[in-house]
Amino acid sequence: MTDLLKDTLTARAAGSEPPPLDLDALMATGDRRIRRRRIGAALGTAFVAAAVVAAGLVAVRATGDQAPVAGLPFEERRPTYAVGGVIHFGDTTIDTGIKELGQLARTNLGFLYLELNGTTLYLTDGRSSHTVAEVHSGTELFAAGDFAGWTEPIQGGTRTVVVNLRTNQIVHSTPTRTDDFEPLTPSSRRTLVGLDDRYAYFDSAKGVLRVDLHSTKSTLIPLSGVPVQSVAASAGRYVFVSPGLGTTGRSLVLRGGGASPGTPYALEAFKDSAWQAAVRISTNGSYLSVAPNGDAPNLYDATGIRLAVSGPEPRVFGHWLSDSTFVAAGGSDLLTCAVATQVVTCQVTAHDFVPRDQMLALSTN
Repeated sequence: MTDLLKDTLTARAAGSEPPPLDLDALMATGDRRIRRRRIGAALGTAFVAAAVVAAGLVAVRATGDQAPVAGLPFEERRPTYAVGGVIHFGDTTIDTGIKELGQLARTNLGFLYLELNGTTLYLTDGRSSHTVAEVHSGTELFAAGDFAGWTEPIQGGTRTVVVNLRTNQIVHSTPTRTDDFEPLTPSSRRTLVGLDDRYAYFDSAKGVLRVDLHSTKSTLIPLSGVPVQSVAASAGRYVFVSPGLGTTGRSLVLRGGGASPGTPYALEAFKDSAWQAAVRISTNGSYLSVAPNGDAPNLYDATGIRLAVSGPEPRVFGHWLSDSTFVAAGGSDLLTCAVATQVVTCQVTAHDFVPRDQMLALSTN
């Protein structure tokens, strides 16, 4: 922790809520505009459907003066989404007091959320909400365990911030640090492409830079061939764009196997340089969802085999509930899907679950 960060936290310790992170004071100043990743950009989370929200849910007001409620088990993975400004966490609802949410992510301490087109990042535990940081509209959030992160541009490059939400400390930032593998320059690529409860993963010209969030030790994960850009990483799986494997154009490629990734598997081939994909890796890395160019997601196993879907078709991927189950939106219905014997079976959890005049934001984890 820098001396300035220590002074800032000490001065605000008596406040009624954890202080927001003043990134301009804590780190090198720069352009506040946030560049969304072209490859691996988040699938649009705003989704409109005709419906009436199912009744019978337990309601919690996060911004009012009502008596505190019992702490919620945020470590649990439940079907989670927001309709308008109300977060649905299984059978519990949390009213944020905001008209519409643009992004939503679960942490061990509660839910991170951004207002639609907003610049203030909030955290709610179901009893109250507080500001975490000011970010640019359109920032893609990453969250896992006690951590949250995002990337923003600075003059001649980018910088990424990873925050410990429990201690309100910056645990990793680039390009203010160097490592043994690649001297940092203003043009160094250090885009955050993945975050789990142990590691942060960064796109690097030589592969994926994996940073231990507890020890801050950095490990370069080399990706053989000539990767163009890393897209996603988690649970020992690495997804990146590379020259086509046996095809013209380029391919989205999956590798796995720890510090020395094994056989590459081509998932999607494409020729358009503006091609985008949202990738979600399951909790243990057995499966992944790939949604190309905002289309419906395709499901793959860890060897690159595309899985068949039985039942209602997922149209928008939500988040993994376990290593083999996930939540998705299918038309106007909320779906729960399970993978078994290379087949994805989906069932309707709630019919017509979003009112026509409301926006849907599916939790990303």
